[in-house]
Amino acid sequence: MDAIYKQFIVQTLRRYLQVTIFFFSGILIAGASTIHVNAEGWGTVKKNTGETGSKGSMFWNGHEWTTNETSLHMYFTYLETGQRIKTPINIDISARTLTSSSFDTLGYHFIRKNYTYSDRAKQGGSYKYEAIQYQIEPSEGRKIVLRSRGTGNGIEKRYFNIYIEDSVNYITALRNDPQWFTYKGMSMDSALQQNSATQFLTGSLSSANGYYFMDINGGADMAGLSYIFHTDSLKDSPKTDVLGSSFPVDFGFRCFAPDGGNIIEFRFLPKLVSETYMAPATLAVNATTLNMGYATGSTSTFSITSNTDWTINTGQSWLTANPPSGTGNANVVLTAQANKEPGNRSATVTVSASGVAAPTITVTQSLNTSLSVPEKDGIIVYPNPFIQGFHVSGIRGKTTLRLADRTGRVLMVRETGGDEYWDAGDLPAGLYMVKIITPLASREIKLVKK
Repeated sequence: MDAIYKQFIVQTLRRYLQVTIFFFSGILIAGASTIHVNAEGWGTVKKNTGETGSKGSMFWNGHEWTTNETSLHMYFTYLETGQRIKTPINIDISARTLTSSSFDTLGYHFIRKNYTYSDRAKQGGSYKYEAIQYQIEPSEGRKIVLRSRGTGNGIEKRYFNIYIEDSVNYITALRNDPQWFTYKGMSMDSALQQNSATQFLTGSLSSANGYYFMDINGGADMAGLSYIFHTDSLKDSPKTDVLGSSFPVDFGFRCFAPDGGNIIEFRFLPKLVSETYMAPATLAVNATTLNMGYATGSTSTFSITSNTDWTINTGQSWLTANPPSGTGNANVVLTAQANKEPGNRSATVTVSASGVAAPTITVTQSLNTSLSVPEKDGIIVYPNPFIQGFHVSGIRGKTTLRLADRTGRVLMVRETGGDEYWDAGDLPAGLYMVKIITPLASREIKLVKK
């Protein structure tokens, strides 16, 4: 034990006992009592920069967490009795927040709330959770967030992800195995959204049965502050997409009470409200091609087999789907507007869902064979034969339309620059001629009135 550390321990005990302290043959003499310096904690800590500790200890060096082989958490006992000089007084925050989800005590504000999240399942699909989150807010200092998590083995197999705000926009996280992450330049809310297994990775705490201490200013037993947790394998292999096989199964926040007389340890246990397995998304349709008639209101039907949410995009304004979206199995009716084109037209219907390939259906709507065949001007007259009236479609510019009977007698004349509908319901059945005159050419079309 070097001289500087001896001085630190002496000063700490003077605060404890208010007596004169002496070192003698490797022990401490405090007044009439003999004091022994003990250590607790176990488990491997590895930092990616090469530092390693085997005694479950990490310490804050003023600007980052680190470890080494001499790092350990220390506390004092009376040599004669083995009794701890300052035995931590435990306060069960998990139990306390069952009756009050938000409260203040001893200079700290505690909040308990439910949150939801999903984890990928190793066998495909996912696990959806409702879980408990704890938030610790010191009156002075930075917050701590503890998020309960599951492994796919029931709500009794739970652990914590731990997030510690060391300074403004500097978050240390212990996730899953636990792996050790450092989120510099990031707020707590942003850190809580991180899920990469490699980005911002700082190190690991790999022991499956560890007892870990994260000490500030020597730790709580040296009048500083300690974050404490145990790790466990949770016995069953994780079914979720986790980082390893050992997990923080509790959390303690140990500090001196405001009056300086006692060490307080706030204790937390993770809790899951529900765990639901969501099978891998499935999505299929019973057709790859469909045909439809040319008339307005023509329909065609296909079926969807699925276990998830889906949406339909018809790809064309003339084609609609009912329903346009849904969940699970469904029958879908496609409805088309009238085909006024000079040939067949088609649409590609796409059914989409998250996490699964999107099937498509090619829909072909037939040509209206009663339409007149368009010439180079693109103008068509339909229907032919007609009963009440007929359309003239495809007009693009100044055009003259003349309707004559079979003898050549002109019945109607119109000057137009766009599509027309002629009501000819009062004409007798028979053969008629529509003459189309444009600045470039003219032609006639035979029409039959039924």
